[in-house]
Amino acid sequence: MNIPQSLRSYFADATLRVLSYDSETSDLCIHVEKDVGPEFGIIRFSGVSFLSISVFFTGDGIDSIAVRDADGSFWSHSSCIPDSVEDAQAIYRIYDQDGLTHFVVADSIEYEIETVSEGQPS
Repeated sequence: MNIPQSLRSYFADATLRVLSYDSETSDLCIHVEKDVGPEFGIIRFSGVSFLSISVFFTGDGIDSIAVRDADGSFWSHSSCIPDSVEDAQAIYRIYDQDGLTHFVVADSIEYEIETVSEGQPS
């Protein structure tokens, strides 16, 4: 449930773009482009049981709570059915600069910073 510190750093103003969602493996991949650095990376959510996310947006913040700690406003706002998720999962909330909140309910999150290959512009 812990969000990697490397993802949290300079997250505001980052551009996020959904790369893929595999319904067989329940994995969601999101490309992140941060202005500072610049830094490019991939967020990987594993064991996704629910998602409500735009394909492309500008991030403002990210946090998470345990499913068991979600209150009634989450369930009514997200359209997620409580019986469709496991208590051990986390609700990842990704805040959009346009004021929207995107949700991913998943087992885990990872963030991998992409390295610039030799010969590519930095």
